Amino acid sequence: MKNMKITSLCVVMIALFVLSVFAQDGGKAKELIEKLRDKEWSVRASAANELGSAGAKEAIPELMKLLKDNDAVVRRSAAVALKRLGVSEEEIKASEEKTEQAPDNVKIFLAVAIGLGLAIAVFGGAFGQSRAIAAAVEAMARQPEAGGRIQGAMIIGLALIETLVIYMLLICFLLLGKFTFTVPM
Repeated sequence: MKNMKITSLCVVMIALFVLSVFAQDGGKAKELIEKLRDKEWSVRASAANELGSAGAKEAIPELMKLLKDNDAVVRRSAAVALKRLGVSEEEIKASEEKTEQAPDNVKIFLAVAIGLGLAIAVFGGAFGQSRAIAAAVEAMARQPEAGGRIQGAMIIGLALIETLVIYMLLICFLLLGKFTFTVPM
């Protein structure tokens, strides 16, 4: 089923390219403009690119609407197409909606990933540290005269294990920066 969907997308992309060739001759720009409303983001992005390449100025109003699309790739393709069609950078920026926030399902996934990632890192770090300490104590019990060297190596190992947990904590803080929290009043 998935291969069938990919194949149909490829067919649509090829059809869009063929339509863009006709659009350059002044013929089929309307069909490409219709594809700007397709439910697949890849079709919308390809149609925008092809309209920009074809120089279809009649597509400018529809391309301006795509600057507010939910998909970043579609927004970028529309902006590039508008630049090719001679629309100024200021007009494009004025029409763009600042929607750089991720959808809610992405935020939920990111929150779960942060929680699980930190939990796994802490568990792994604690497990690694306990194994290192147990091995060091066992080695010191077998060779008490090497206790000082074993203890030094153990402390360095524990520091390195703890560094990995701290790196994960920093990654979690960076990912938390991707959230925007709004408090309802």
